[in-house]
Amino acid sequence: MNVNQTGVIKWLVMPFVLLALVLCSSCSESDGETDNEFTNWKSKNDSFMEDLEQQYQANPTAWVKLKKNLQDKVVVVKSDEPTTKVGEYVYAQVLKNGTGTQDILYTDSVAVHYLGCLIPTEKHPDGYVFDQSFSGESWADFNEHVALPTKFAVNSLVTGFSTVLQVMHVGDTWKVYIPYQLGYGSSDSGVIPAFSTLIFYMKVAAVWHVDESHPDFQSRAIEW
Repeated sequence: MNVNQTGVIKWLVMPFVLLALVLCSSCSESDGETDNEFTNWKSKNDSFMEDLEQQYQANPTAWVKLKKNLQDKVVVVKSDEPTTKVGEYVYAQVLKNGTGTQDILYTDSVAVHYLGCLIPTEKHPDGYVFDQSFSGESWADFNEHVALPTKFAVNSLVTGFSTVLQVMHVGDTWKVYIPYQLGYGSSDSGVIPAFSTLIFYMKVAAVWHVDESHPDFQSRAIEW
């Protein structure tokens, strides 16, 4: 399998530098420019996640809601369990179930096809795409027969991304919503502004435990 060895790691290496030059000069919550699409970004993202919680409450069978318990284990939240703080949960929609049965552990390595974007804005109604593992403008352009998945260690990822991987299996395709509290928090990361909800379309292509050998990998060319 040809696999791209770069991806959404805990500290992104400035993807899409050219695009970053045309973004706002400051994407923090304190930016007061009225024409900045990231003005009041924290409150917009808080409201977005609160709306997801309402959608979950209205139809819990259409969602997967995850959190880490006091033992740092990932658990699927039951629909009758009281919600404490929305920012403590990852929400997901199952787009397609795979055939894999091997559980993904925090110490594993995985290969994943993905597209990551921010919440919708007037300028980007489908959400600004900040990173992806394939060529195209949207998840509809994804073709697993020609795309190279990204390989990374689960424990190198932001908390929300590693959390959801630990309940997925090979072949699963999900749409995932990670609150900023489980993403990059109050800090900018590359072209991702502070307080950003991270939305991912993702498909698990492969998984390896620490004691398993990996095949040789060839990364796709990096263009930034």
